[in-house]
Amino acid sequence: MHEHIQKKTQEFRELKTDVKVEVMKENEAILDEKRQDVMKQREIKKIIKTEQKTELDRNIQVFLHLNKEEKGLRRELCDKQVELQYKEKYLKRVNVRHQHKALQMKKEERDKFVGSFAQAKNLIEKQMKLGNMIRDKKAQVAVNRKKVQGIKKEKEQEDHRVVLRNQLYGNSALEISTQRSSMVPGSHSKFLSQSQYQ
Repeated sequence: MHEHIQKKTQEFRELKTDVKVEVMKENEAILDEKRQDVMKQREIKKIIKTEQKTELDRNIQVFLHLNKEEKGLRRELCDKQVELQYKEKYLKRVNVRHQHKALQMKKEERDKFVGSFAQAKNLIEKQMKLGNMIRDKKAQVAVNRKKVQGIKKEKEQEDHRVVLRNQLYGNSALEISTQRSSMVPGSHSKFLSQSQYQ
């Protein structure tokens, strides 16, 4: 019986040892697994860190590029604003000169029109005066012509009376008529000259 107990005790010890070995193996496997997990986590962290650094570097490069581009755009914008201000000032000066020139041209046209109107008015007044003079002259000529015709008619009537007297009374009446004519020298030629002048 004592041997049996020893045998069982030995078996128990061996079993215990086997269990310990199994537990140790399991623990070792667990540790290995944990080590692998840790290594994987480290590798993942390293990859993530590398990716983050790469992304950060890329973002920094993009930021620097955008910052440089923004500075260039600001400089270009300032140049455009200066150019725009210069063009606005130039256009204002051109507009002022154009308005001044337009006003000057309007003034010259107005002065020219006033001058032309004054010349036309003076010409019309001269033509009216000349027309009035011609009308008055024609009226005077008509009056003088009527006077001459009246004088001629009176003279013809007088000559006719002289002829009748000559026929009735002989040469004595003719001599009297010629004597009357000789008493007013140049009267007949005077009337003729007036009619020719008119």
